[in-house]
Amino acid sequence: MTNNFFVTDEIKKERLAICESCPLLFKPTYTCRRCMCFMKIKSSISSMKCPDNKWLATNKTIEAGVVPKELELKALEIWELIKHGKAPNQKVKKEMIELYNAIYKGNYQTNTNCASCLQACYNGIKKIVKSFD
Repeated sequence: MTNNFFVTDEIKKERLAICESCPLLFKPTYTCRRCMCFMKIKSSISSMKCPDNKWLATNKTIEAGVVPKELELKALEIWELIKHGKAPNQKVKKEMIELYNAIYKGNYQTNTNCASCLQACYNGIKKIVKSFD
Protein backbone atom coordinates (compact mmCIF):
# COMPACT_ATOMS: atom_id res chain seq x y z
CA MET A 1 0.00 0.00 0.00
CA THR A 2 1.09 3.57 -0.57
CA ASN A 3 1.10 6.38 1.99
CA ASN A 4 -1.91 7.87 0.23
CA PHE A 5 -5.22 7.28 1.90
CA PHE A 6 -8.22 7.97 -0.35
CA VAL A 7 -9.21 6.01 -3.45
CA THR A 8 -9.81 7.52 -6.87
CA ASP A 9 -13.33 8.57 -7.82
CA GLU A 10 -13.48 5.63 -10.23
CA ILE A 11 -12.73 3.09 -7.49
CA LYS A 12 -15.19 4.72 -5.11
CA LYS A 13 -17.94 4.59 -7.74
CA GLU A 14 -17.19 0.92 -8.40
CA ARG A 15 -17.33 0.12 -4.69
CA LEU A 16 -20.58 1.99 -4.18
CA ALA A 17 -22.14 0.29 -7.20
CA ILE A 18 -21.34 -3.06 -5.58
CA CYS A 19 -22.82 -1.85 -2.29
CA GLU A 20 -25.97 -0.60 -4.02
CA SER A 21 -26.61 -4.06 -5.42
CA CYS A 22 -26.08 -5.71 -2.02
CA PRO A 23 -29.13 -6.66 0.07
CA LEU A 24 -27.20 -5.69 3.23
CA LEU A 25 -27.09 -1.99 2.30
CA PHE A 26 -29.59 0.08 4.26
CA LYS A 27 -30.16 2.72 1.60
CA PRO A 28 -31.78 5.49 3.69
CA THR A 29 -28.49 6.02 5.56
CA TYR A 30 -26.14 4.12 3.21
CA THR A 31 -25.13 1.94 6.15
CA CYS A 32 -23.96 -1.65 5.76
CA ARG A 33 -25.98 -4.00 7.94
CA ARG A 34 -22.97 -6.33 8.28
CA CYS A 35 -20.22 -3.91 9.40
CA MET A 36 -22.50 -0.98 10.36
CA CYS A 37 -20.25 1.50 8.53
CA PHE A 38 -21.41 4.49 6.51
CA MET A 39 -20.45 3.26 3.06
CA LYS A 40 -20.07 6.68 1.43
CA ILE A 41 -17.21 7.21 3.87
CA LYS A 42 -15.79 3.68 4.03
CA SER A 43 -15.72 3.31 0.24
CA SER A 44 -13.42 6.37 0.05
CA ILE A 45 -10.63 4.78 2.10
CA SER A 46 -8.03 2.74 0.24
CA SER A 47 -7.26 0.33 3.09
CA MET A 48 -10.91 -0.60 3.68
CA LYS A 49 -12.66 -3.67 2.30
CA CYS A 50 -16.15 -5.09 2.21
CA PRO A 51 -16.78 -7.47 5.14
CA ASP A 52 -18.02 -10.03 2.58
CA ASN A 53 -15.00 -9.43 0.29
CA LYS A 54 -17.18 -8.04 -2.51
CA TRP A 55 -14.53 -5.32 -2.88
CA LEU A 56 -11.04 -5.24 -1.43
CA ALA A 57 -8.39 -2.79 -0.26
CA THR A 58 -6.51 -1.11 -3.08
CA ASN A 59 -3.40 0.93 -3.77
CA LYS A 60 -5.12 3.08 -6.42
CA THR A 61 -5.25 6.36 -4.53
CA ILE A 62 -5.44 10.07 -5.13
CA GLU A 63 -2.65 12.50 -4.27
CA ALA A 64 -1.56 12.38 -0.63
CA GLY A 65 -3.12 15.01 1.61
CA VAL A 66 -6.13 15.63 -0.63
CA VAL A 67 -9.54 15.17 1.00
CA PRO A 68 -12.21 14.07 -1.49
CA LYS A 69 -14.82 16.74 -2.16
CA GLU A 70 -17.62 14.45 -1.01
CA LEU A 71 -16.01 14.08 2.42
CA GLU A 72 -15.53 17.84 2.66
CA LEU A 73 -19.23 18.27 1.89
CA LYS A 74 -20.08 15.59 4.46
CA ALA A 75 -18.04 17.54 7.03
CA LEU A 76 -20.10 20.66 6.28
CA GLU A 77 -23.32 18.66 6.60
CA ILE A 78 -22.31 17.12 9.92
CA TRP A 79 -21.00 20.44 11.21
CA GLU A 80 -24.47 21.93 10.93
CA LEU A 81 -25.69 19.21 13.31
CA ILE A 82 -22.81 19.39 15.82
CA LYS A 83 -21.68 23.02 15.74
CA HIS A 84 -23.34 23.71 19.09
CA GLY A 85 -20.98 21.21 20.73
CA LYS A 86 -23.01 18.01 20.86
CA ALA A 87 -24.34 15.48 18.38
CA PRO A 88 -28.14 15.39 18.47
CA ASN A 89 -28.25 11.57 18.38
CA GLN A 90 -26.15 8.40 18.20
CA LYS A 91 -26.31 8.20 14.39
CA VAL A 92 -24.79 11.68 13.99
CA LYS A 93 -22.17 10.95 16.67
CA LYS A 94 -21.15 7.73 14.93
CA GLU A 95 -21.01 9.44 11.54
CA MET A 96 -18.90 12.28 12.97
CA ILE A 97 -16.41 9.77 14.41
CA GLU A 98 -16.25 7.72 11.20
CA LEU A 99 -15.72 10.85 9.14
CA TYR A 100 -12.97 12.05 11.48
CA ASN A 101 -11.31 8.62 11.33
CA ALA A 102 -11.51 8.64 7.53
CA ILE A 103 -10.06 12.12 7.06
CA TYR A 104 -7.40 12.02 9.76
CA LYS A 105 -6.58 8.29 9.80
CA GLY A 106 -7.98 8.12 13.33
CA ASN A 107 -8.85 5.00 15.23
CA TYR A 108 -11.64 6.14 17.54
CA GLN A 109 -14.35 3.61 18.35
CA THR A 110 -17.72 4.77 17.03
CA ASN A 111 -19.42 3.90 20.32
CA THR A 112 -17.04 5.94 22.49
CA ASN A 113 -18.35 8.27 25.16
CA CYS A 114 -14.88 9.56 26.02
CA ALA A 115 -15.13 13.35 26.19
CA SER A 116 -11.59 13.98 24.92
CA CYS A 117 -12.06 11.54 21.99
CA LEU A 118 -15.33 13.19 21.00
CA GLN A 119 -13.74 16.63 21.36
CA ALA A 120 -10.91 15.62 19.03
CA CYS A 121 -13.43 14.46 16.42
CA TYR A 122 -15.45 17.65 16.82
CA ASN A 123 -12.31 19.79 16.44
CA GLY A 124 -11.22 17.82 13.37
CA ILE A 125 -14.55 18.40 11.62
CA LYS A 126 -14.42 22.06 12.67
CA LYS A 127 -10.95 22.40 11.11
CA ILE A 128 -12.26 21.14 7.74
CA VAL A 129 -15.22 23.53 7.90
CA LYS A 130 -13.03 26.49 8.89
CA SER A 131 -10.80 25.84 5.87
CA PHE A 132 -13.73 27.02 3.73
CA ASP A 133 -13.81 30.46 5.43
